[in-house]
Amino acid sequence: MQHIPHAFIGDQAFINGFQLKQEIHSILKQQNLRNLGSSSTAVDQASILLQYNDLRDPPDEDVLTKIETYRNSLSNEMRENACRNLNIWYLSWMQIFEKKFDQTIQNITKDLFGIDITNEFLVKQHRKGLTNVAVLKWLILSLVGVPVPENLAHKIRLVIDFYKQYRHMINVENVEKYKSDTKNGEKVSEDCDVVIGFELKFWPRVALNRLAYLKRHNKRVYNIVKNSPVYIIPKSSERNVSRYEASFDFRFSFSAAEEKLAQSRSKIENKLNEVARKVYYLYLRQNESKHDHYIRSYFIKTCVLWLCA
Repeated sequence: MQHIPHAFIGDQAFINGFQLKQEIHSILKQQNLRNLGSSSTAVDQASILLQYNDLRDPPDEDVLTKIETYRNSLSNEMRENACRNLNIWYLSWMQIFEKKFDQTIQNITKDLFGIDITNEFLVKQHRKGLTNVAVLKWLILSLVGVPVPENLAHKIRLVIDFYKQYRHMINVENVEKYKSDTKNGEKVSEDCDVVIGFELKFWPRVALNRLAYLKRHNKRVYNIVKNSPVYIIPKSSERNVSRYEASFDFRFSFSAAEEKLAQSRSKIENKLNEVARKVYYLYLRQNESKHDHYIRSYFIKTCVLWLCA
């Protein structure tokens, strides 16, 4: 508890969630390796918002000529050294891949999304990963003049032929805009939300009645969500409190249970969700800058999820 910002009221310690967000926000800004355009957090904001503005290199229209010039400048010894070094790199990658890929994918999906992936999906991703590494190897070798295997070359030609056949369907205005944006390097914007949460070892009292209802009336859903973790996230409520008091506010997050509910929806329930989203965005959603009071999308999402339950 000592390393987490907190304050004592009497003999009880309370976590200062807003100060914790500020400290993590500061660390993210200091240790960030990408070009961070802006970032923010607030006492009434659940996440730390990071907005990246990475500079993308403009397209090089002379790249094929430069590759040919580079190939012609290589001696046989240089070409052999390049092939040997690249094959060593490839074998090393394959060894790492075979040993670590499956476990890494499982850990990432578990940590980020809280789900266990199926063996079928894992096998598919494993095969796709092996293919990507092999394709990368041959594309790099082609830079030093090693022919691409005929099977791969045939697939590449199919992709190019498909592009040539259907490129007339490309929106020309978008292409011209892209050329204009990338003439001197394009800034690629990307938003990232970082949410801090503490996992509870119990379901809160406010949800116990609903959990008991599911146990009695919908065993299937109850068995799906009963072991889902519940989190508390630092975000102030809308009740009228001082900024200091708001710094200690937390909200429950049932995102893990909601995710499992969403994954278990039937086709009809998915249709219900789709209809609810369309109704919301067509008729209920308001411009935040003009209206302080409007129906939030997560209310609709929660209603649909519990209707499905």
